Formats: sequence, C-alpha cells, structure tokens
Amino acid sequence: MGGYWLIKALLVAGFAVLIWVLVKPARSARYLALRRLGIVVVLGASIVGVLFPSWLNSFASLLGVKHGINLLVYALVVAVFALLANSYRRSVTEEMRITQLARTLALASVRYPTNQHDPSHHLSEHASSRSTFTRQNDESSNPGDPAIS
Repeated sequence: MGGYWLIKALLVAGFAVLIWVLVKPARSARYLALRRLGIVVVLGASIVGVLFPSWLNSFASLLGVKHGINLLVYALVVAVFALLANSYRRSVTEEMRITQLARTLALASVRYPTNQHDPSHHLSEHASSRSTFTRQNDESSNPGDPAIS
C-alpha cells in the first residue's frame, strides 16, 4: 500500500460516508445543519490553504501525501462526488413531487361524458347488473346449495 495508506483510508471513508448519505432517508433539520457546518469547514480550510500554503503542505505530509496541491485535489474529488450525491437526491425528490402533482392534477380534471345519462346512474346500473349476473352464475353452478337461496 506504500506511504499513502492514511490518505487512502481517509478517501475511502469519505466515499463510504457519501454512499451512506445517498442511502439515508430524506432530509431533516439535523442533516441540513451538518451540511451547512461542512460547507463552513471546507470554506475555512480553503481560505487557510490559500493564505498559508506551507500549512497545507505540512498537513498533507502528515496524511502521507507529498504535496499540499495533491491533498487539495483529493479533497476536491470528494467534494465533487458530494455535489453529485446531493444533486441526485434533489432530483429524485423533485421527480416524486412532480409525479404526485401530475396524479393530483389528473384526478382533479376528470371529465365525465356529456351524454343524457347521469354518470352515477350509469354506474349503479352497471353494479346491479353485475350482482345479478354473479347470483345467476352461483345458482347455476350449485343448484342444490341451500346457502345461495
């Protein structure tokens, strides 16, 4: 595994966290707070890395990475995947909302035929003819059964 074992472990752990976030149920207030905190930490670390590049190199060497820029690239790869995971979750949520809205709209805009019969009258005729048909079939299949009469 060489001298990069620590950064490899951290990257794998970062990707495992991203997978867990994708599988985890929908958002909560705690999730949003952690997300905001993560953004603040990443922005703060970025500012420190820009202002003090020697610190970034020192931190990178502690993790087993030769240069600070390599560590920055690794962090950006994890951040890009985090953005992709977040976008995926949002699109799935939006698709579910749109589907529900389309179903609600379709049910709200149902139009009945404009013929001379009342739709409720037509439905009750259909139901009564069906129950008569069912009774006749039951009587013909079991002519001697006293439970049918």
